[in-house]
Amino acid sequence: MKQSYEKESFVFPENFGPNMAIDETGLVNGELYTIVLNKDARGRKGSIAALIKGTKGKDIADAITNAVPFSTRMKIKEITLDMANSMDWIVRQIAPNAIRTYDRFHVQQIVSDAVQTIRIHHRWEAIDKENEAITKAKELGVKYTPKIFSNGDTKKQYFDKAQ
Repeated sequence: MKQSYEKESFVFPENFGPNMAIDETGLVNGELYTIVLNKDARGRKGSIAALIKGTKGKDIADAITNAVPFSTRMKIKEITLDMANSMDWIVRQIAPNAIRTYDRFHVQQIVSDAVQTIRIHHRWEAIDKENEAITKAKELGVKYTPKIFSNGDTKKQYFDKAQ
């Protein structure tokens, strides 16, 4: 049986700086890696501070704390991360003094999901009210005509378009 001796993590202590970012990414055959970046390098040489196979918090924290001196890690002022509890735990272990900033993408995603939930609630509310109005109009023997707003939509149509 052939054993694989590939390295599980690459940590470059010299690339750690005051403004870092951490996230997970899929690189090879669907395997996940955790990547730590120096934001001040702006994608150029010195950007990658760590590339670690897997996403298990203890493994990531151990790889970094074993390779990067405590004094270097204490100089990290800010780390941008996603909102996963495991990432928050990792950051607390590797850079206890750093300010944790949630990345814009994940914040926008949560806000968008919340707005979508509210929109769907109001859409169903509008559908129910329109159905009640249609039923009432039938009982009275009159034709139902929905209220049309200045944009040409009924309330139900407005919430359909707001997707």
